[in-house]
Amino acid sequence: MAVSLLVAGVVWANDPYVFNGKSTSGDTAGQEGYFWPLYINARDISDAVGRHEHTFEGMRDKMYMPNGDSANMAATEDTSTLPLYTLAHQKELHSHH
Repeated sequence: MAVSLLVAGVVWANDPYVFNGKSTSGDTAGQEGYFWPLYINARDISDAVGRHEHTFEGMRDKMYMPNGDSANMAATEDTSTLPLYTLAHQKELHSHH
């Protein structure tokens, strides 16, 4: 089940997102920049594609990225067309649990 977020009166897309921050896990640990595509729910990524977890400094939740060529990271520029996931989204998401 994809999750919709309402932040500042705006309904955000379900998934995926781009996030700008510092990675705290995996091969990208310590790297800062934009990461995409990231999903809130692992089950939103096909088992056939596979997925891996990402964690970020200041974010308490894990996010998930598909394996393979669709996984991206850029240090200084967001070249995706995805909505930006912010810590405000995380707060909104947890206010409904």
